[in-house]
Amino acid sequence: VISYIGKKRKRENMIETYVFRTDFDVMLTSYSILEVDKEILSQIPWHVIVFDEGHLLKNPKTNLFNTINDLFFSDFRIIATATPFQNEIDEFWALLYLISPREFCSLNVFHSFFSDLYDLSDKNHEIIIKRLHKIIRPYL
Repeated sequence: VISYIGKKRKRENMIETYVFRTDFDVMLTSYSILEVDKEILSQIPWHVIVFDEGHLLKNPKTNLFNTINDLFFSDFRIIATATPFQNEIDEFWALLYLISPREFCSLNVFHSFFSDLYDLSDKNHEIIIKRLHKIIRPYL
């Protein structure tokens, strides 16, 4: 396990010593360092990426979301968060998309599938909730 933190020179040494030789199994870092060193870190062939503080990734318009989405590829992703959702379908889609972009490829499709969710008087509300639960169950 390497802790990829610290000043630029220390991180450059880690890159030379461990990272480019892929002489590590786990790397811990922060979102701020991920942003600063994105060109280097995005070159690593990641197998699994675990994102803690997942609530920081719920807005698809942020630089952080776009950096991760555009530059960091992996075989598997996990997002951990203890922050509850505020019933925003766009935020929910954003996290699902980062976990499985092929499965949740379009916000527009997601919206059309669950557009009636906001209408609490809709008679299909229960059916829509069950549909949503069935789709997300494998990701919980």
